[in-house]
Amino acid sequence: MIGSQHYQFAVLLFDLTSAPQVFTKVMAVVTADLRREGVSAFPYLDDWLIKAKSPEFVLHHVQMITQLLFNLGFTVNVPNSHLKSCQRLLFVEAVLETTLSLAYPLPQQIQDVQALIPMFQKGAAVPVLRLLGLFASCILLVTHARWHMRALQWCLRKQWFHHRGDLKESITIFRYTAADLRWCAVDGNLSQGRPSSLPPPVATVITDAPL
Repeated sequence: MIGSQHYQFAVLLFDLTSAPQVFTKVMAVVTADLRREGVSAFPYLDDWLIKAKSPEFVLHHVQMITQLLFNLGFTVNVPNSHLKSCQRLLFVEAVLETTLSLAYPLPQQIQDVQALIPMFQKGAAVPVLRLLGLFASCILLVTHARWHMRALQWCLRKQWFHHRGDLKESITIFRYTAADLRWCAVDGNLSQGRPSSLPPPVATVITDAPL
């Protein structure tokens, strides 16, 4: 408001930089309304996952959501959407197997990780950085992925300095780091899947803040 005049932006500020955040906030209001109607929807930007107890409920909820989005002025990309019920699907760069309650990395992610293992013999920083990036992308999909990243991160931190910017700088792979690389190369370690829900704890540890 300036005086008695009301002004409103017609476009997003800072171009498309804030578009994902603004879109997510708008969709949060839409999904909140859907959940009040008993619809379980999990949005990630413009990718939505609909969960229901039966195939019939899924189709009914998909119709509800499609009609609601149409009424709000959105356009559903039907050719790139899977509007039928299924129990194995691709969602946000992961394979979801609902019958087993497991989530897997994409086959291409696994192939990319294993293809990098022989490159470590060259001793450059590039494959180390690429492998860490691939691990980070599937850290929630591979059991103990964060644990197997630690030795590689420590190896990189001790020998490579990013401020130099030399990606060809030689990196020596420590013995305990090589063990993690061999683990990645074994078929099945990356593709065994991870439960979509956490198992119950076997022990509860309570400590004070200083510890």
